[in-house]
Amino acid sequence: MPIRVGSVGDLSKSARRCRDLGHAWDWTGDFEIVRRGAQIIEASRVATCDRCQTERVQVLELPSMRVKARRYEYPDNYLGVKGAHLDAATIRHYEVERFLATPAGKRTQKLRSVGT
Repeated sequence: MPIRVGSVGDLSKSARRCRDLGHAWDWTGDFEIVRRGAQIIEASRVATCDRCQTERVQVLELPSMRVKARRYEYPDNYLGVKGAHLDAATIRHYEVERFLATPAGKRTQKLRSVGT
């Protein structure tokens, strides 16, 4: 069971990026094949996010090649505790607030306040 976080600030930078932008998937490893006698009935493969290391297992039904199931295995500090607000909008708000606290963000605030 992965360790869960209570707030956006507890997320790693890579977890915040994935929650905002979506995962950067790449296939890892070979297919795992399930047979019934000589017939292949199912194939599965794993994709891993290059940023946060979340793994997505995709199970394919044969011969249609339809996705039968997906499951995710999250790293520590990616999932939130019950009631934690970790949606993309909350992440973006956090990132803007962090930027505004930097020297570059403060200069931006001054430029915008002059133009309004």
